[in-house]
Amino acid sequence: MPSDVAGLDAYIAAQPDPKPSRPEAIGLALRGWLTGLGHLSAGEGADAPPDVSRDGPAPDRYADADPNEGVMVTGVGPMTLRRAVRKLPDWREHHGLGLINVYRGANKRPGLFDEADLGRLAQMEQFR
Repeated sequence: MPSDVAGLDAYIAAQPDPKPSRPEAIGLALRGWLTGLGHLSAGEGADAPPDVSRDGPAPDRYADADPNEGVMVTGVGPMTLRRAVRKLPDWREHHGLGLINVYRGANKRPGLFDEADLGRLAQMEQFR
């Protein structure tokens, strides 16, 4: 479990100030994942959904997604976002990873991409 805590701490470090506590970060990540899967609506279950900054909603969830940005992938390690997008099917089929989260650098919104996000990014020209 130490690697799980390290991943959680990396997620917290990527969040804007004031940083969430570990329980708050778990709640944010869970709400983001459930929202991405369509099980929660954007405003359901939270004061503010994870992809909405304290200053208001971002105009496009993927607007600042750079294929060459460095990210940290749970259970895998550091790589570029382009590689993370391309490797998603391999991680599922050959490595049996059930939950894949990509943690982005500080000041990136959103600070976390999940499997659904990686699937959407894979459809964008700059990630092919």
